[in-house]
Amino acid sequence: MKKSNKKLSFENLEHRNMLAVNILIDYSYDRNNFFDTQEKRDTLQLAANDLASHLEDSLQSINPQRRNNWRQWFVDPATGDEVFVLNPKVASNQLVVYAGGRDLGASLGEGGPGGFTASGDKKWIKRVSTRGEGQDTPWGGSVSFNIDKPWNFAGNLTTSKFDFYSVALHELTHILGFGASAVFDEQVIDNLFAGPESVADYGEPVPLTPSWGHWDVPDTVMDKRLKSGTRETLTRLDLAALKDIGWEVTLPSLRTPRAAL
Repeated sequence: MKKSNKKLSFENLEHRNMLAVNILIDYSYDRNNFFDTQEKRDTLQLAANDLASHLEDSLQSINPQRRNNWRQWFVDPATGDEVFVLNPKVASNQLVVYAGGRDLGASLGEGGPGGFTASGDKKWIKRVSTRGEGQDTPWGGSVSFNIDKPWNFAGNLTTSKFDFYSVALHELTHILGFGASAVFDEQVIDNLFAGPESVADYGEPVPLTPSWGHWDVPDTVMDKRLKSGTRETLTRLDLAALKDIGWEVTLPSLRTPRAAL
């Protein structure tokens, strides 16, 4: 047994199928009906597609058969409790994200990769764990958004509301392992992230917040200090971190602007 713990426009299904990796949003645990309009779902899918458009991985399917079994677990987006699902199927080149909303106190959102237990032959357990990649690769995870915060789901930002697209992009990036994986933690030294691609972009080890899970760098998706009425999009630094933790990412040529010292 083994346990492991990227101006708003909507994109059509044909474009989505052209992505190397597809992020499938599952709303079956949205029991608080946070995603009660198509606009909300479209905005989350837009963020998922924008993030996935930077990934070039080839992920193996997870298809249990005979004695090869697995059980996925994730945080219930509606309650915060752990959920266990026996032998679900995950298609090749697919990540599954369970989405919903609940009262999160002061937080705008929460997201992270799911885990699993698996039994069967060694090749099967490796497939569930790595998806055919060279390191542990998630099957997906879950995201939850604060039902009590004022949200902007359209492209016209207002200072009285938080930009949902920015927060969704942030939480989905956590699912890929940013600040939420062993390979990320292994590259943290004295509250600095020392992944080589991130260091090459930033010019030195990148400062993290005290909890390690976020950049302490303004104007990046993975800095958690989002102000109402502002939008963040994926920077080269955000993408460099994904490459450092094992994702196949082609980095844009423009480096992330450094904040003035």
